[in-house]
Amino acid sequence: MSSGQASYRTLFGLIAIVVILIAWTGAAGEWDNRECSLGQGYVFVIAHGGGPDEHEGCEDEPGGAVYTDEYGSW
Repeated sequence: MSSGQASYRTLFGLIAIVVILIAWTGAAGEWDNRECSLGQGYVFVIAHGGGPDEHEGCEDEPGGAVYTDEYGSW
């Protein structure tokens, strides 16, 4: 493999990583809009396979925001 091909592979890999991080941040932001912290949002994107469903979000508790599957039902 020539150094030119290696450079294109590296560039493609970096672009792919940036696109994935942007998408991950966007989905985490959806959780942030549901009263979860952004850090929780990143974890929930992986644990729940993306952004929240209509009934998912977080509730304020004395120790901080906590996941609920009954978001907005009150």
